[in-house]
Amino acid sequence: MRRAALGLLAALVVTGCSAAYDDPTAMTCSRLSHDARARMLMIDAIDNRLHARSMMPLRPLPTPRIIAAEVDRRCASSRTPRREHPYGGALRALS
Repeated sequence: MRRAALGLLAALVVTGCSAAYDDPTAMTCSRLSHDARARMLMIDAIDNRLHARSMMPLRPLPTPRIIAAEVDRRCASSRTPRREHPYGGALRALS
């Protein structure tokens, strides 16, 4: 019984950490450069936010390819890729 409870607790802790690890606002350029899954999560998060903000857009919304190019541009110009979080800047540039 005790072993099962500890296993369940460990699973809950790991699951909780995963959610924080997948937060696009916390992702750095360093992580995006080597983690394709994180990169897609970032692009999808920006795309979803842009769609949520504009119910009746005055101009066409950027495509995922344009979003990816903006994230790449921000990361390429970063002096500190391990600390640079491109989500906010890319979202503002594309809004």
